[in-house]
Amino acid sequence: MHAGALSAGPGPASSSAMSKRAPRLDVRDRILARALDEFSRRGYAGARVDRIARLARVSKRMLFYYFRNKRALFAEVMESAWQNGQVAAQAPSVFLPVLIAVAPAGRR
Repeated sequence: MHAGALSAGPGPASSSAMSKRAPRLDVRDRILARALDEFSRRGYAGARVDRIARLARVSKRMLFYYFRNKRALFAEVMESAWQNGQVAAQAPSVFLPVLIAVAPAGRR
C-alpha cells in the first residue's frame, strides 16, 4: 500500500462518499412514490406500511429509518404531493377525508 492510500484529503474517497448519498435519495423517493399510490388508493386507514415497503422494494426497517411512523410518512407524502401540485387535483376525492381523519383533534 502506498502512503497516499490512507489520506483523508479530497479525491476518490470524497466522490465515493457523495455517491453513497445519492442512493438514499433514490430510496426515499421510491418510498414516497409508492406511499402516494397506497394512500391515494386505500386512504390513510386502509394503507399498509408493509405493502408500501414491498412495493418500494425496501424492508420495513428501511422505511422506518426514513420515516418514524405511518403518520410521519403520510405527512411527508402530503407535503411532497402539495409541492408537486398533485394534491390540488386529487384533494376533494382522496386527500381531504384522509387529512381530516388524521388531523389532531384540536385542529379540526
